[in-house]
Amino acid sequence: DQKFIETLTGQAVIAIKNAHEYERARKVAQVRDALIDIVNILLQQTDEKEIFSIILQKALEITESTKGTISKSDEDRRELKFVVQVGLKEEWKDKPISFDMGVAGKVAREKRIIKIDQVSTDPLKDEFIDAFPGEEESELAVPILDGEKVMGVINIESEAPFHFEEDDVELVKSLATLCAVAIKNAENISQKQ
Repeated sequence: DQKFIETLTGQAVIAIKNAHEYERARKVAQVRDALIDIVNILLQQTDEKEIFSIILQKALEITESTKGTISKSDEDRRELKFVVQVGLKEEWKDKPISFDMGVAGKVAREKRIIKIDQVSTDPLKDEFIDAFPGEEESELAVPILDGEKVMGVINIESEAPFHFEEDDVELVKSLATLCAVAIKNAENISQKQ
């Protein structure tokens, strides 16, 4: 009886490990496919807002999040303006965000990634702005950079604590790079015209 229980337990552990590996492989394939889709769109599309919309949609889908924004920065005015957003409160949609406001502002100001696992207990909680309805517990904000120049910020949020893993950070960093390419392409096209 004991031997049977030990065997069954060992098989359960193997099944759980296999399920985790399968899920990880599925997510890697999903990220690869999303990046290929976005690069193809970058090659065909010049509408920055359309490209950002697709990038945000893919970021939310892959990270299993429901709210997010992509903003562009105006470094002279030291503010961010939302280009695309999902789940943002209506009163925030056209409101600029100062580099001195909120997590996205801090990301733009400091040119670094901020990942918050539990908003309600985070030391930065006093810096949060209430731009999304509901209670967000996890936040991931990544600067869009061209060298040292801040071009914008990708910000995604989840109602679940400890939601974003290191793979999510790497994905959003890659998406921020693609946003930078889209911004530079749009600038090059407008300069040629």
